This record gives sequence, structure tokens and C-alpha cells, in this order.
Amino acid sequence: MNRELAIQLAKHPKVSVSFFVPKCCDEDKRVASNHNVTILEAKRRPGYEPADWLAFPPKDHDIDFVIGHGVILGRQAQIIRDYHHCKWMQVVHTAPEQIAAHKNYSGSIEKGEQKQLTEIELCEMADVVVAVGPKLKEIYSAYLRWCGKDVFELTPGIFAELSNLILSVQSDKSTTFRVLLFGRGDSEDFELKGFDIAAQAVAKLNDRSYVLLFVGAYGLDEVAEKFKNLGLSPDQLTVRSYLESREDLAKVLCAVNLSIIPSRSEGFGLTALEALSAGLPFLVSQNSGFGDAIQDIGSSFIVDSEDPETWAEAIKGVQQKGSEAALQECQELRERYADKYSWETQCNDLVEMMQNVVYDQPSSDPLELCAVNDKGNSAPVSATTPYDQQGARPTEKSSSSIEPASSRNRGDNSKGLVKSVSYVADLWQSWQSWFLGRDPDREPEMKMTVEQSVLKPRKIHLFNCDRTCKLDAVEDWLNATKPKLRVQFSVEKHYFSLAEMSELSSKTIPGLRMDLAIFAFRLSINEENAGIGYAKIYRALLQATGECCFTLRMQLHKEDKILSWEKDRCIGIL
Repeated sequence: MNRELAIQLAKHPKVSVSFFVPKCCDEDKRVASNHNVTILEAKRRPGYEPADWLAFPPKDHDIDFVIGHGVILGRQAQIIRDYHHCKWMQVVHTAPEQIAAHKNYSGSIEKGEQKQLTEIELCEMADVVVAVGPKLKEIYSAYLRWCGKDVFELTPGIFAELSNLILSVQSDKSTTFRVLLFGRGDSEDFELKGFDIAAQAVAKLNDRSYVLLFVGAYGLDEVAEKFKNLGLSPDQLTVRSYLESREDLAKVLCAVNLSIIPSRSEGFGLTALEALSAGLPFLVSQNSGFGDAIQDIGSSFIVDSEDPETWAEAIKGVQQKGSEAALQECQELRERYADKYSWETQCNDLVEMMQNVVYDQPSSDPLELCAVNDKGNSAPVSATTPYDQQGARPTEKSSSSIEPASSRNRGDNSKGLVKSVSYVADLWQSWQSWFLGRDPDREPEMKMTVEQSVLKPRKIHLFNCDRTCKLDAVEDWLNATKPKLRVQFSVEKHYFSLAEMSELSSKTIPGLRMDLAIFAFRLSINEENAGIGYAKIYRALLQATGECCFTLRMQLHKEDKILSWEKDRCIGIL
């Protein structure tokens, strides 16, 4: 997941990515460079575990954003943020409490609770939280609701490198149907991952043409014995160790007929996505993030049961469907999934969010991302850009007061943008002309008198991101204009987060009835940034109101009264 995320982020025109790893070889660097990713090797630190070396990026490595993954590779992010004065995104991959309920060793529930509390605390500390898939988005949204922190959902897209494989087509003469199962097979996860369900399901088919291939075992003999004790014949079982490369994964996917993921609880289920990416038929548990993700586009691939008999019937159903038909059905699902969960779209939204957090506004400045990786596993990612030519770094300042690394060469365009509050009075005449003339329900040839127009109630919607402005102050100002305008109107206020920008502009705003929209903020919207960030909201409001929208750049004093404001540059309004 993290490897693919780095590759996809590196495709963004304003992003460069580097991996920060404990150890690497020249071949690793060469492969990474093919994806426009640079690998940085950590300095060896005696007395520390290699994963902890990753808490100490090079001092001259400029960072705007660090992204941590889970607890194991998220804890370093808090140190990096403090010492490199950057922002922090925490990506969550699991829900430890749910997982612990399906583990059978002593103390598993208590250990799961502690892991979950640590994960939540990291999320609370982070500037941005990202959940992998819809299931984890729902879980962590509930955990973080008390502190008002929003969770951005990132559902992994198709792995392009697996999408061109030549898969196994079972001939009429073939008598073997190979079922693939991935995992470690250790006692801690055996029941959690549903390996007992898989073994019993194949055994219940009572047909030795079905063969189970288990890949990823730690201790092959021990794992094989567990499967045989569940009724699986030695002739129906092959156990292999951990795959060392993506090439080895591709070879396995090409050699089997079906992949199954019968987990009792799964945060997402990347092995199911790998099968789908290859176009390989698969079956996945309902209690998984991937099952949630395909519920409305591929429900026939989901098994909503922990009963081995049900899984046996599902496996048999795929076999009886015929190889070509099963492959075709999976390829059609792959197309629907790629349309719904685009890497490009989601990564663009993610980069946009990072830019908004780093610069406190939409920005065209570049971000350079540095991904920290431990032995090929997940790792923090750092968004970095150069400082000045001397490489000097700010010291003894809080992260909130530090100028973003990549903003050093930007001109100061913030001066002279705030006008006196007396300017508001000058707009009353324009307001009145607008209110008296606008009626979206009338026919074009209809003409309304002043008396008719002022009697018609108007609907005004106010918008602000992350509560940076008090919309109550805007509402108070609007209400103060009623006596002069002689117009009746009602006001509805909308606060939204950075993570909600895309949904707000594409779904929420088009569904609202509004005569006028006001977007209040402390920054500016300009044509150069019209494709990102706040500008998306602004353009959606223009379209929804027939271009009857304007923006307020607000400056408030401590009582939250409007001290001064600016009508920002906009299109086709007033």
C-alpha cells in the first residue's frame, strides 16, 4: 500500500518523493528512480532498532509534511514534526480492538485495547488523518468525533503493475482447481485471518481436484500440520514461504484459479485488491474494508459468513462457472472499481489537502515527498521542498509559526488586501439592486415591481473551512442590512473540513437551494488557483447560484465582530 502510494504521489506534477529506509542496495535505488522516487538511507545508530533510525532524517533534509503509517511507523512522525517543523499526516491501516477479538492468546483483548488507544492518540496529535478504505474511515471517524477531527478516506486503486498478467485458464482436460491463500499462518493470526475456514471449506468439498496453495508461511512444517489437522489431505495442500518480490507475486497469481480472503476481521484486504488488479477471480469476507468498497459494484465476490460450508459452496460456484466466464466477470469488476477508486483523483485530493495545510491556502508551490520505509513495509512519508540556498533551517520556533519550506521564494501578496469596514456601506446599493432584480423562478419576460420583490423570502448560505471565521459575525452583518434593503431572507451556515472539500463541491452544494452564497475566509482566491482547494468550492457556488456568489476576506477582532473585510476577485458577480 505505502509503496504504491509513494509511486502514485510521485506522478503528481508538483510532488517529488523519496523513501527514507534503514538499508538499501543500488538495485532498490534504480527501481525507485524508474518511478521518480529517490531512496535515502538512514544513518546507523547503535543501540536503536533499525525502525527507530527512521526518526532521524538528515538534518539538511527539508520537510513540509511527514506521513506516518500505523503505530510501528507512525511514532517516528511525531519526532520528525517537532525537529523539522513540518506538518504530520497519520495513515491508519487497522483497527486493533476489532482484530484482538478474534485472537486466541491470553491477554489479546488487553493488548488490542492498548494498541488502539496508541493509534487514536497518534491520530489526535496529527494534523491530518487518513484511513485506508471505508471501514476504517467509519471506525476512526467515530473515535475522533469528540475532538472534531475529520478523517480522509483513501481507498487504494488498481495496482497497474499487476493488470497485464496472463492468468491461468483451466482447460477441459485440467482436473486441478488451485485456490490461493496468503498469510503467515502463525498461531496469533490463524483464526483471525480465517485460515481454519479456508482449510475446512476445501476439505468439505470432498473433491481432491481442489488444491489449496498457502503462501507466506513462517515455519512451513508447522503451518502445514495445522492445515492437515483441520481435515485437509496432504495431496490438497502446498505451503510456501514469504514472497521476496513483486515478480514472485505475479508468478503465483498467474498459476492459480481463485484467491480467497476469509478473514473474520480485516481493515481493508490488500490481497483481494491484488487479485482484482490481476483480473484473478477472488472471494472476500464481508467483514473487511475491501468488501465494503465493492459492496455496490461486486457483491457476488463477497461471502457474508464464517461458515466453512458457505465458503465451500462459493468456491465450488466459481469453479463450475468456468474459467473464462469467471475471468471475464472479474475483469468487468476491475473496470468498475478503477472508475470508482482512481489513484490519480484521490492522490490529487491528498496533495491538495497537504498544500492547504502547509500553506493555509490553495497553493501552486511544489511539494517534495520523502517516504520512510522499513524492510519494504509501511513508512512515514515526508513532504519536502528546498529552503534558501544556504540550507538554513529555522530554530526555536513553534511549527505553527514556521514559514513553509517551499514558500521562501514566494512574494508577499498579503499587503493592501483588507479594506475599511466603511466599504460595506458602499455595497448596500449593489445589494439592493441584486436582491430586487433576482428571482430564479420567474419567466425571463416577467418583470417584478419593488414591492413584489421585497416580499419574496431569499435563502442565503454561508460557508467556511475549518471554522477559521465565525459565520455568526457574517450573519449579524447581513441581518443589520435588512432595514435598508427591505428584503426578507433566511441564513444557513455551513462549516466544512479540508477532507470534505471534494464531496461538498461535487455533491452537497449542487443539492442546495440558494439565492445567494457567501464564502468567508481569511485568504484569497485567484484565477491561478482556480483548479484546486477553495477555488473548487467557489466555482461550485457560482454554478449553484447562477453566479450570485461572492467571497469575504475577513479580519476579526477578539469579540468576533467584523473589523474589516475585502470583496475578493470573482467572476460575473456584482
